Amino acid sequence: GLKLKQEILLCLVDQIIHTSENVDIDDLIKDLHPK
Repeated sequence: GLKLKQEILLCLVDQIIHTSENVDIDDLIKDLHPK
């Protein structure tokens, strides 16, 4: 289950990066991996 969830997240991130070149990767990663 967890692996599938991670793959979906990676897919979404990939789409976001390709659709919006201005996306703030650091903020995106912080959202995906909260401390």
